[in-house]
Amino acid sequence: MLVVLTVGLCFLGLSSASSNPDAGECRTALGMEEERIPDHAISASSSYEAKSVGPQNAR
Repeated sequence: MLVVLTVGLCFLGLSSASSNPDAGECRTALGMEEERIPDHAISASSSYEAKSVGPQNAR
């Protein structure tokens, strides 16, 4: 029981240390809008409905 509790506490500590950055830090595009990431570099393992929201419509 103590081992499970210790592992759980370690996991919580690691997950809080790697939290998402503040939204104020995310102000620039990542490359999708400017097409710096080419179409052939975009893939999807699945989609909700291939005809309307499939990977071919990623942009």
